[in-house]
Amino acid sequence: MHVAMVILSGVFNNLRSMITGYYAIERGGRR
Repeated sequence: MHVAMVILSGVFNNLRSMITGYYAIERGGRR
């Protein structure tokens, strides 16, 4: 269970960073 939780948290962090980075690039590129 612990390993699964760690993996899930890692995936969530990756997704969140990817989404935030994508939005940041979109905002900076559009302006």
